[in-house]
Amino acid sequence: MEIEDHDVLHDRAVSIGLIVNECLTNALKYAFPDDRAGTVVIRFAREGDTFVLLVKDDGIGIAFEQPRSSGTGLAQRLIRSMVAQLEGTYDIRPDAGDPGTIVTVRFPAR
Repeated sequence: MEIEDHDVLHDRAVSIGLIVNECLTNALKYAFPDDRAGTVVIRFAREGDTFVLLVKDDGIGIAFEQPRSSGTGLAQRLIRSMVAQLEGTYDIRPDAGDPGTIVTVRFPAR
């Protein structure tokens, strides 16, 4: 984990926590089949007026032609809902050039 220390309001902290939980759960559930070893990195940082949350794994990855930010599963709907509450953006895609998947959430720092 690479987590910067920032003050956030309680309701925003809950949304961030739910997003991290869902992303981590998805990585552990799908990225490492058949007891495959791997690493999951969680980063939270401020970039100017924006907070950036990144969850990255080095698992089997997702297909380039099928980004899951438009997925219809319960986890994806929950993540999109929490991102909307944060008035942010959400992107999930394969890690370019490396195995794995990267989830990036950006939202205004207030």
